[in-house]
Amino acid sequence: MKKSVGIAVGLAVVAGVASTAGAWYTGQQLESSLTSSIAQANQELKTLTPGLGVDVTVELVSLERGLLSSTAHYRVKAKGDLTTTGDETKAVDDELLFVDRIEHGPFPLSRLMGLKLMPVMSKSNFELENSPLVAKWFTASKGLSPLTGHASIGYTGNVNSSLKLQPLEFSEEGSSLKFSGLNLNALVTEGQKSFKVDGDMDSLVLVGPDKTRIELQGLSLRNDSNMGASGLYLGTSESKLKQVQVLIAEQPPLLINDMLQTGKLDEDKTGVFGSFTYGIGMVNFAGKDLGALDLAGSVKNLDTLAIKDLSEMYKQLISNLEGGHYDASNPDFNLSAEQKTKLEADLGQLLAAKPVLALDKFAFKTANGQSSFSLSVGLNKPSSFDLPPDALAMQSIASLDAHLQVSKPMIKDVVLSQAALDPSADPEAAKQQAEQMSEMAGMMAVGTQMATVDGDNIVASLKYADGQVDLNGRKMPLEEFMAMSMGMAGGMGGGMPQASLDDEGGQDYAEESAAETEDDSVTQTE
Repeated sequence: MKKSVGIAVGLAVVAGVASTAGAWYTGQQLESSLTSSIAQANQELKTLTPGLGVDVTVELVSLERGLLSSTAHYRVKAKGDLTTTGDETKAVDDELLFVDRIEHGPFPLSRLMGLKLMPVMSKSNFELENSPLVAKWFTASKGLSPLTGHASIGYTGNVNSSLKLQPLEFSEEGSSLKFSGLNLNALVTEGQKSFKVDGDMDSLVLVGPDKTRIELQGLSLRNDSNMGASGLYLGTSESKLKQVQVLIAEQPPLLINDMLQTGKLDEDKTGVFGSFTYGIGMVNFAGKDLGALDLAGSVKNLDTLAIKDLSEMYKQLISNLEGGHYDASNPDFNLSAEQKTKLEADLGQLLAAKPVLALDKFAFKTANGQSSFSLSVGLNKPSSFDLPPDALAMQSIASLDAHLQVSKPMIKDVVLSQAALDPSADPEAAKQQAEQMSEMAGMMAVGTQMATVDGDNIVASLKYADGQVDLNGRKMPLEEFMAMSMGMAGGMGGGMPQASLDDEGGQDYAEESAAETEDDSVTQTE
């Protein structure tokens, strides 16, 4: 028994000595590691802020080394001329100060106390320091540092970190802010080959001096990405926002509920492909539901090598910009003849893979109907990039496929919703106008031959490939379709007077227009 206790004590002593030795070694290597990390961060910041006109840099101000821990002070500086609206600029010369208490590995005390026994090189515990620039921010967080974080650096190069924005309450000259705080967690692997991010915020309320109020509720963020062969980050992302509420002066409240955005990017032997979605569960104004929105898009057949080359060229051009400022009056980045040739070659390779860009769904849904639109465009490599714009466009578009469906009941819902927001509107007149507008839309579609009516829906389809157009089943050469479209645009160029519930002649005009459209439709049928 005594022998066992002696062995255990001996092991504990050895472990303690090894841990102390490891901590001492980490402390000796810390400064060179920090210097290298800061240099890398500054290089990445340079590529992220070219259009702002402001240089953002990180500096190591001081480092106080200890046996088991060290304290580092950093300065984040922003200097330059910030482009605001139009051609206006604002001089910027600000700095933020951070303090970082770094626990040396392999077994930082705070991790041991949290029963995290996996050895790490170090654990960083950083926070924003008080300064004149952020003094009000500290006041709003009741004296706590409003921005704090932790980061554990593993021996494999992985970085596991968390960031916290403290709850804030601020009020000044009739304006106020109330923020629940935000938590953000991230895991980045060695060489930034992959990363995972997730974050959550409960609420943010902004009130202006004119009683304008904007409130956000229930924000969540998710991202899981890895570096692909193309040089792009592939993976999935998702962001949700439970509700946005907007109140302006005495106007009725606007509510936007259940906003959702997703994205996915992947690659295979054929190239890079991806998709995205965007949705709004319901838009509500003055207590009345107006409708829901769904949007989805996709891209496929993006050549991996071309994407990688274009990405590398972009990074190189950005890094060469003087002062990190992009001159919008010279959008070609002062490309040399060699760079222009390379750019055209990469674009040609990208288009030769026949990429397809698609708006798979754009739909708006009301209580009684849903309207939708979809569009898919297939691209092709032109014979030359020096062609006139119209010829270049025609050669670059290999195919087009578009579909439109407009619900007549949805048209009624939209007209009635607009009328419901006008206290002076006559409900019966609004109902009658909604019926007329719905029927007029169908008759005009048939009269122009650009669409057909299928039950309660106005439908249209347009397809193009190999110089041939298919419009609602009617096939014709592209030249004939262009002539028809130009003639139709010319015939409608005079415009149409607008009818409204506030216009006493609006109802009469709607009836006359419906009759004229019906006559035109009968004539064309005959």
